[in-house]
Amino acid sequence: MFNFKNLRKINVFLFVLPIFTLLVIYFLANTSLVVENFTPLHTFLEICGIFVCFSIATYSWQAYKYEQSAVFLWTPFIFITIGILDYFHTFSFFDMPQFITENTAEKTMWFWIFSRMLQSVSLFLLITYSSVKQLVSIKNRIYFFLSTIIIITIISFTIIYFEPNLPLLIDQNNNTTLLKALFEWFTISFQLLSILFLFTSYFDVKQFSKHDLLYALFFLCVNSFLLSAYNIAENGLIIIAHVFKLLGFVYIYKAFYYSQITLSFAQKKEIKNNLKERDTLLQSFINHTKEGIMLTNMDGEIKTINSAFRDIYGLSNDDVTGKHINDILPRYQLPIQKLCYQIIHGIPVENYEFKYVRNDGRTIYIQITLSPIYDEQGEMEYISGISRDITEQKKAHMLQEQAELELKNAVKLQQGIIFKYRSRNGQFIFSLWDGLLNEKLKVNPDEIIYKNVHSDFYEKFPGLLAYQQLAWKGNAISFELPFQKEILLYVTLNPVFKNGKVDSVIGSCIEITQLRNTENLLQKKEKLAVVGQMAAGVAHEIRNPLTTLKGFSQLLHNNLLSTSNREYLEIIMAEIDRIELITNEFLVVAKPQALVLKHHNISTLIEQVIFFLQHELSTSNIQIETEFQTSILHIECDGNQIKQVFINLLKNSIEAMPNGGNLKILVQETDERYLKVDIVDNGIGIPQEIIPKLGEPFYTLKEKGTGLGLMVSYRIMEANKGKIYFSSKENIGTKVELLLPK
Repeated sequence: MFNFKNLRKINVFLFVLPIFTLLVIYFLANTSLVVENFTPLHTFLEICGIFVCFSIATYSWQAYKYEQSAVFLWTPFIFITIGILDYFHTFSFFDMPQFITENTAEKTMWFWIFSRMLQSVSLFLLITYSSVKQLVSIKNRIYFFLSTIIIITIISFTIIYFEPNLPLLIDQNNNTTLLKALFEWFTISFQLLSILFLFTSYFDVKQFSKHDLLYALFFLCVNSFLLSAYNIAENGLIIIAHVFKLLGFVYIYKAFYYSQITLSFAQKKEIKNNLKERDTLLQSFINHTKEGIMLTNMDGEIKTINSAFRDIYGLSNDDVTGKHINDILPRYQLPIQKLCYQIIHGIPVENYEFKYVRNDGRTIYIQITLSPIYDEQGEMEYISGISRDITEQKKAHMLQEQAELELKNAVKLQQGIIFKYRSRNGQFIFSLWDGLLNEKLKVNPDEIIYKNVHSDFYEKFPGLLAYQQLAWKGNAISFELPFQKEILLYVTLNPVFKNGKVDSVIGSCIEITQLRNTENLLQKKEKLAVVGQMAAGVAHEIRNPLTTLKGFSQLLHNNLLSTSNREYLEIIMAEIDRIELITNEFLVVAKPQALVLKHHNISTLIEQVIFFLQHELSTSNIQIETEFQTSILHIECDGNQIKQVFINLLKNSIEAMPNGGNLKILVQETDERYLKVDIVDNGIGIPQEIIPKLGEPFYTLKEKGTGLGLMVSYRIMEANKGKIYFSSKENIGTKVELLLPK
């Protein structure tokens, strides 16, 4: 800042100046001053004043670009107006050549009054609001300029063309009127107020620009006193007054100019201090950061590195400034050249990782980021590099990746499915879905994970969505879920809580189809064991008296001659045969029959069965068709037992078509192990929910059935290492598929 050691002397001078000025005015009041060549002197002083006014306006217009204050915004327009009004005042003077209209003392005096009043009021307002910031665009400043021209035009037009109609400022004796004196004292009052305000603020904030403004106001105030206190005929006083006015304008210009110089010096000092502070801060940051920092020019010459860079790369404490980067890292010339090539051609290098072997033999992982540094012309001048030792992070990341891979493999090798989901925007989004069961279920995890699950997914898993919603409410649940009616799944859902709310749900899914089938098979075997024990007892208790009844009935039948009695006896014998058949079935269930495995022609076995059932087929109006689509017709089995199976199945088909129908037997070769025999009818069919129960003991849909026929057929097929499957649609028909070993 500026030196104020001589401030006391300046303050004394400012105190003495108004007293001296008043004394000058007092002595001049009793002196008559007549100046020769008045008009040239007056014109010269006015032109100098006009030049200073335009200079102030121009300088303020330019200064506004650097300091957007109300002073620099309004000063150009004020002093342009004062300069132009002074111009009209000068050239409308009565001794001057005709300007626009006839020159008169009234015209020049009115231009003078408007100029002085505008000057005093404007300076007061500018000094009062000097600290106000006011930002206006260049376009709006041009509008201000145009408005100023319009105001000047209105004032000038009014004075030039309507001067005879304006009040008089000079009487017939060339003395000033009271109106003119009032205007002058109005001007003086504002000048004195400006001095008072500025003098007060000067001691609050001591600036040389305010010091110059005080001088300017004193000189302008003297100018006003001279012109208000004396007769206008004394033209020497007018010249002295104009000298003081010119001095006032000069000091106004000096105040504006000096304020900008002061601001410039202050800004330079502040900038210098800021740069020094930033440089210190930057250097401290570079020296104390844990990241290695290096700066090179475009030729690869090192300009600076920090201690962290030495520590990371294992460099010695020798000064490497000025050396080439290839000299301190000789084994990494190619990757360094490649990275520098990228930077030069505008390709960013961010977080580039590479393995580095230090001079002490230790291998580390380094992450580097390169950035270009440009000069003022936008040309690339330097390349900065920031290096980080990420060895520990790399090791941790590798361990994490290995753990994630092991976990992922464990999940993949899991026999079922493990999944995890969250709720987002009212929908459940799976973040995990993996396991070996996906392949069997034909589910692609990529179509599920982090995607909106479509309705067809939930169609494959009926009821899953409802269970998901229940688990999301915080309930841990387990349930069985059918998949496409063929596979049975066991699902568990366990919610995971975070801050007392459900954050996610982890679920698992395994297939229990085999388990459920095994349980059903065990239940059937238990039933068969019970049935077998009961059948053995019942068969032995019934068989002996049944043999006696059958023998005596045959004897009576042969000796009876009465036709009516013989008919009754035949009914008795038929029912005895039925009882014997049921008894034999019980014995088959109770006691496994000895197998006699031989190679039989399947065609022969089928023909013998059809011949045996020919009477029932014809009486039931059923057409039977056989088709052999293979030349290999031999199977290894117990022929009588397989025929029993055919008889049971064909009888069931006959009973399923009470109104007649078509029955087809189709023989095919499936593979090297089995021949397949399909028995297809177009009977009433079997409901889907009944099919799993077929073969259970005593389960039958027939009115007079025992529920043992299919059970015996299942036992025979199992004993002969064959398989039996049922498929049916109600009112369309039933298909029985037999697989018989070759």
